[in-house]
Amino acid sequence: TSLVKNFLSLASVFIFLFSKHWIFPVILIAGVLPLFYIEMLFGKRRFELIKFLTPTGRLESYISDLLTKRDSIKEVKLFSLSDFLIDKWKFNYNSYVQKELKLVINKSKINLVAEFILVFTYAISGIIVVFFISSGKFMVGSFVAILQAVQSIQDSMSAVTRNISTLYESSLYIRDYKAFLRLEERRAQLNYKCETIENMKVQNLTFTYPGFDLPAIKNISFEIPKGKKVAIVGANGSGKTTLIKCCY
Repeated sequence: TSLVKNFLSLASVFIFLFSKHWIFPVILIAGVLPLFYIEMLFGKRRFELIKFLTPTGRLESYISDLLTKRDSIKEVKLFSLSDFLIDKWKFNYNSYVQKELKLVINKSKINLVAEFILVFTYAISGIIVVFFISSGKFMVGSFVAILQAVQSIQDSMSAVTRNISTLYESSLYIRDYKAFLRLEERRAQLNYKCETIENMKVQNLTFTYPGFDLPAIKNISFEIPKGKKVAIVGANGSGKTTLIKCCY
């Protein structure tokens, strides 16, 4: 919708300037081409950067969940992992932000050149209008009208350029999504089947967490035959979860 609106505004002002002289549309198109190229180029680079940094962003999010979610915070405290995870999170966060910031800085520098070209074309248009007025081809009142039209068309062309760049960048994500949908499903090939397990036996199992003197579970023995349902009952901290994880 925004693109259509800007195109309509662009077309109407173009017709007005073309009716005055063909050189104005030519100068304005030449002035906006660098901006168009920059927007398209950095739209693709931004997509490639985000795609490249996706694993880093996921790891950062995963570590953040480990540090803040209730289900994981017990084990983080138990194994004294807070400092390790925070350092790992900082490393991934800084890696992500620095690469993203570098792209933004590079685009800003090149955008400055593109904006300077737009200002230059505006000044050239003003000089041409003054020349035509002095030669008697334009009335004095045309000076303000043409310069306002030039400014309006530059704004519209910049907006159209950014609209097209956004659509192009979005199309890259859509292309990846469609490619993903075309992938054939791969089924995991298991090396064994549960049907072949007849029973599970644990004998004299003892486990002590690193950094602790007392074992979490000690001399646990049991046997569970196939098809039998067993409930493990005990107070908080008695070692139920530890037992399950050791058996798993």
